[in-house]
Amino acid sequence: MKILVIEDSRFLRTALERALANAGHEATSIADGREAFMAAHRGLPALILPDMMLSGLDGTGVLKELKQNASTPHIPVSVLTGLSQKNETKLRKGGAAAYIEKSPLEFVKNAETLFHAIASMLGTGEVLAKPEHQSLSTADAETATTETRVGNPVGASMMILLAEDSALYRHLITGHLAEWGFDCICVKDGLQAWDVLAKPDAPRLALLDWVLPGVDGVELCRRLRLRPETEPYTYTILLTAKSQKQEMLEAMEAGADDFLAKPFDPPELKARLLVGKRIVELQQKLMSANGALHYAASHDFLTKLWNRAAIITFLQRELARALREGLALGVILVDVDHFKKVNDELGHETGDYALQEIAQRFSSSLREYDGVGRYGGEEFLLVMPGCDRETTVRRANVIRELISSQPIRTPLRTTTVTVSMGVAVAEPTSNSEALLRRADLALYQAKRNGRNRVEETTTATAQGS
Repeated sequence: MKILVIEDSRFLRTALERALANAGHEATSIADGREAFMAAHRGLPALILPDMMLSGLDGTGVLKELKQNASTPHIPVSVLTGLSQKNETKLRKGGAAAYIEKSPLEFVKNAETLFHAIASMLGTGEVLAKPEHQSLSTADAETATTETRVGNPVGASMMILLAEDSALYRHLITGHLAEWGFDCICVKDGLQAWDVLAKPDAPRLALLDWVLPGVDGVELCRRLRLRPETEPYTYTILLTAKSQKQEMLEAMEAGADDFLAKPFDPPELKARLLVGKRIVELQQKLMSANGALHYAASHDFLTKLWNRAAIITFLQRELARALREGLALGVILVDVDHFKKVNDELGHETGDYALQEIAQRFSSSLREYDGVGRYGGEEFLLVMPGCDRETTVRRANVIRELISSQPIRTPLRTTTVTVSMGVAVAEPTSNSEALLRRADLALYQAKRNGRNRVEETTTATAQGS
């Protein structure tokens, strides 16, 4: 069905055109009433919807011109007006099939009034059939109770959360987002929006209506800004009909990044989304760079294990926890036997391969809450929370046998290495320095007693030596 819309508000013109087209109608829109006759004559629409207040020629003038022309008097005309009911008689006498009251905001929120009026005029029952479109139709959006995902068929550049309780705004915005290449999660109240934003993989760009059921947009911004700074940043744009400066200040103080007044201009919305997208991407790059710097500062370049400073920090933290909670804690100091001989005979590259393979075997044999780091050169430190003396010695022997029983393949040749291990466990008066000294003394005993073995020591043994 062909429908001609004559409306000087770009927002309402776009909303009507998109909604009608999505329902399967051929919708055309113009902004100037003086062009109404030529547009109607060219397309001969089944219905004409002129706004009452138009520049150049208003709705009454459009109605008069159409009814007086020989080729268009049969076309139904429904006038869109924000004026009171006293105009009904005048419009009816002028030939209007109906008139529909509107204000720029209420008309958008209650678009069903328009659609029912059109259906009644044309005797078609229901104007808006269920659309075959990826966006939400007005009917679908009104009945939706959970989040809806609107996908970009060619692949999304960024996911956006849209929280909007107006069916027509949801329909209009999701259509624009799909057209601009965004994916969208669409919800219609603040509680659903917060559930989405609280997820680990939540969208990092959010379009939030100020007035929402459950939790409003300003409160959502406030909650987002109370989260730890370590969490990814969510860029927020408030959609609002509010225009007072004090209200805008309230929104910005609550943590909103930007706001856009309703009814909005689609190009302006796109521009603000692109700004938000750019900021989110820069923040993600910054977090990635910070993560890379933190990794480099805490990990050994060759073995990818924690470096000396990081493994000692882990030891100190776990020792403090063990002493506070009365838990066991074991440490193992490891040294690769005759490693200088490996470097001298096979080369430093082979030695590097050996250290990397040993590190991998350490990692594969430890629990996820154990700690392992390169202590220096060919020495490694293993920290085992919850392990008493007997358990630490047993686990040390398992790891030692894992390393010695399987050859290490390098580009030059295959070689076998062994390790010596010194074990110490936390005692009520332990500190990290004393614990490491006892592990180091036990390691020295393992080397002196023939290498490829595990030795342990206590405070009394260390003092006696």
